[in-house]
Amino acid sequence: ARYRADLETLESGETRLRKLEAEAMVARAAYLEAAERLSDMRAGTADTLATAVEAELPYLKLGNARFFVDRQVDKARVSPTGFDTIAFHVQTTP
Repeated sequence: ARYRADLETLESGETRLRKLEAEAMVARAAYLEAAERLSDMRAGTADTLATAVEAELPYLKLGNARFFVDRQVDKARVSPTGFDTIAFHVQTTP
């Protein structure tokens, strides 16, 4: 019985592999869709954030300073946080 079960497992391996590959394709498509939406939201929010921070800089005696959001998009990158890499930069002197 044990050998029969082992044989059935081996014989069903190709079918299971095809099923897992199909599930992986569905999961990747869902990830790409979610990451694309997140990236689009970040693009709009980055400009809003930069404008809001720059509006506060004169009150900090940093009237000539600039704040900007550096957003790098790498659609080949797969991570729990999407495919964007975000960095905040402050230029205190022109």
